[in-house]
This record gives sequence, structure tokens and C-alpha cells, in this order.
Amino acid sequence: MGNNERLKDILVDELSFDVIKDGGYSKKSFESYTIILKVTNHSNAEIDFKLRVRYTSILFGLMVDDFQYKDSENMTYVMYSTYKINHKSFGILRIRFDEITEVCDGDRMELEISERTKLLLIRNKGEWYVLEKQTKALDFSRYPELENLIEHFEAIEDRMGITIQNFCVRDDNEGTLYLDFEIFATRGDYYKNSFFIYAVIYDKGNNIVKMAHDFTGNDGFKGYGKFCGIFHNFDFPISEIGLIRIYPA
Repeated sequence: MGNNERLKDILVDELSFDVIKDGGYSKKSFESYTIILKVTNHSNAEIDFKLRVRYTSILFGLMVDDFQYKDSENMTYVMYSTYKINHKSFGILRIRFDEITEVCDGDRMELEISERTKLLLIRNKGEWYVLEKQTKALDFSRYPELENLIEHFEAIEDRMGITIQNFCVRDDNEGTLYLDFEIFATRGDYYKNSFFIYAVIYDKGNNIVKMAHDFTGNDGFKGYGKFCGIFHNFDFPISEIGLIRIYPA
């Protein structure tokens, strides 16, 4: 397959995809051809995402499941389905194609993820490889006004021998918020221990709306760390965030 990467080795917005089974048709029981897709969330926050699939079989042509439509160019797609995967976890998706009875090397599939990334795939020797990855460029906006809403507890940090600094809040203008900051050790008698860092987002009514956390690792904190939180699919404008609270535990 030349330099083409395996699908399961590609990361899309902290998600990886792996076809763990691409069969399942049974003429006797009239089961449909089913792709079983494992989706892993590698981030420290829950991720909501949309997925649309189009399958082209070298034997049966273009195939879709029951949920389909034709766009302005008269191309037929599976309609978007929305999924939610917990942080550091995975989900199993079953994608059904009613008219396929046999899968072959050379079959192609297109995954469109959250209307931003397309993966064009081909099957070879029983595995799926990425022929092409198309990604819309993100237009980030920094939100210094949200950075002013960050609350962290210096007394707790001091007791744990760390300090949290250099906050940055960015928005990709598509409903996803990125929160970054750095963690430094302030003394040498504690930093080898492990701990969690939590980031909690509240609305202006003081209700918790999003949460992310990260662990410094079983081998302990090495004196420096970076937290990168990704928060998807807000139900209100990001400008309506009331508080961002960050603390170690």
C-alpha cells in the first residue's frame, strides 16, 4: 500500500477509528452486511461527534444504509449520526449496508467526521488504509475575557508543591473550546507524587456544564506538565460561560 497509513493509526481531533469487523452477512438469517467500528477517545474530556459514511463496493457499487439522502450534486450519503464517547474510553458503532453480501479488497469507504474531516479509505489484505485525509482549517479565536474567568486555588497548589500558570482559552468557531495551561513544581519534596488536575466549566447560573481531568501518570509528576482540555458541543454561546475552575486533587 505504499505510504498509506492504516486507519487505526490516524488521529482525528483526539479520536481514532478502527474497523474491527467488516462482515456479518448471513443469507440464512437475512442479516445485513455490517461494519463494526471501534472509536477511541484519547482526550481527557467527553467528546460528541458526528459521523457520515459512504461505502463503494467493487461488486455492488455505491451503498448506503437506510438513513440516506441526496445532496445538491445528487450524491447519496448515509445521514449524519451523533455519538458521545467518554474520556479515555471507546465506543462500538455498527454501520449497516443492506445490499452488500460480500466484502472485497479494493472496496472503498469515506468517513466524514463532524463536518470537518474526511477520511478516504481502501481495503487491502483485510485491513483499511487511508488514501487521503481532508481537513478544513480551523480558525481559532483567543478569548482573553474567558481567561479572566479562570479561578484556581493557590493555597491548594502550594500545599501540593505545584503552581498552575500560563492559561490560554481558544475557540475554533465551530463550537469547540480549547483550554491550555502549564503546571510547574515549586519544591522538590512532593513533585514525584501523582495527582489529578480538574477543569470545570460553569454557566452564568453557576451550573456545571463541562468537565475534564487529567492524571500526571503512574510514575509521578516530573516537575513540569501541560494540560490540554477540549470541550465540545456547548448548548449555549461560549460568551455565556460564567466561570472556569481549575484545581489539583
